[in-house]
Amino acid sequence: MIILWGSSNAGKKTFIANLHVKCSKESSRWKMKASTEASQRLIQTCTEFLFDKNMFPNVCDENDDIKYFFEIIYNPYPPTQIKQKKIQLIYLDPNGTFFENPDKERLYDNFITDSIKKSFGMILFIDPARQECEENKTSYYKLFSNHISNQIKHVSQGSTSFNKILIPFAICFNKMDLNKYKDYLKNPEKFAMTIMGEDTCSLIERKINKYKYFTVSNVGYYQGDSNTYCDPFGYPKLLQCPEPINIFKPIEWITKQSTKIKMEKNSK
Repeated sequence: MIILWGSSNAGKKTFIANLHVKCSKESSRWKMKASTEASQRLIQTCTEFLFDKNMFPNVCDENDDIKYFFEIIYNPYPPTQIKQKKIQLIYLDPNGTFFENPDKERLYDNFITDSIKKSFGMILFIDPARQECEENKTSYYKLFSNHISNQIKHVSQGSTSFNKILIPFAICFNKMDLNKYKDYLKNPEKFAMTIMGEDTCSLIERKINKYKYFTVSNVGYYQGDSNTYCDPFGYPKLLQCPEPINIFKPIEWITKQSTKIKMEKNSK
């Protein structure tokens, strides 16, 4: 299974909605369905916001389930050593409550640790536009750094020889359609260093065994200069329906990496 996690307002619900729509458009290669009634309701609510109301599905509800479950079927093209894959996608902590509140996260250590242990990859969404001043940026990425250290501590179960996260991490910078980020769209590594800083990037390199940066946009390019999805009167500013950028790539990469890891283990 693959875990989807990240801070609030990072675009996770928009990702779920548009991933579902994109899978239906590319049904020869991708299929996606909700595995629970609550997960199906989430898809319906989020797609309604995007395609009927032309609004971001920024629906944070204290009663949100702590997990949502989806099944994805992926057929690689062109065919490789990776055959059809059935993937369970778990949308973890939808409101970002535990991501942003370490004290609350500690109450759910077993829950988070068990999810990580059972997974073969994580998609981590980051909102680069959220906190751009130096003080807030330091706080935001320090929080991310603390999560890496906490995950190592909990998964290692006291083993001093365990000092890396072994599952593949797809670190996704969302909202890359914004004008101020477009120049970095094809250079995620440079963007990571620019936006997160050397200390955080160095920690990632030291502590995560397999990772890759991705620049994504869950809605695609905007029409005009505004950085809002709708104008003040609620009319959409997109030329057409949202056309996400790079949203399949993190899943494809994690699937390939996990397959390689499994093949290496079997060959020993």
